[in-house]
Amino acid sequence: MNENVWEFMGIQRTDQTESDRLLTSIMNRMMSSLSHFTNLYPSDFSSFAEMVKYGKAINNDHSYFWDWMDEYGIGYIKTIGKTTLPDTEETLNFLSYRQLLLEMDIENGIASNLFLSISELLTAVNEFIRVHLEPAVTYVEHDFGIFEEPIICQGKLNSEQENIEWEFLLSPADLQQGFCYKFY
Repeated sequence: MNENVWEFMGIQRTDQTESDRLLTSIMNRMMSSLSHFTNLYPSDFSSFAEMVKYGKAINNDHSYFWDWMDEYGIGYIKTIGKTTLPDTEETLNFLSYRQLLLEMDIENGIASNLFLSISELLTAVNEFIRVHLEPAVTYVEHDFGIFEEPIICQGKLNSEQENIEWEFLLSPADLQQGFCYKFY
């Protein structure tokens, strides 16, 4: 690809880390292999979204891939493109593994395998970003207390002499408990 893959996909991005450079290399390889297998070249389109729209309009054996790309892939690419990846061993290993899988499917030469590989690549990288890099939800402790009205259920055991009364105090799920006691 002659131009920047991210610009073609509508994303302003500069590679700041080794992980970013590896991701850009993977995206370039993905795009060049996609062009090779579909005969749709970035130079013929103003944007990736236009290429996807054209791919859908062709309505051939590859339509399922272009439908997926339109529904999910473009959104995943936007999420991936706006994220700066850290240079951690985990990130580099993850990207290297995804690159290896993509290369194996390209060498395989079967278009359906490549499409599956691309969709898995984008899904996996998107999930990796969501799980590892997005800020976690912070836990805030709330004191909801116990509601005032107990629910009382009564029942008899096999013996005529003993009754058991269950009293359930309604409370938030983390405080729920039941009490059992005997009375005569």
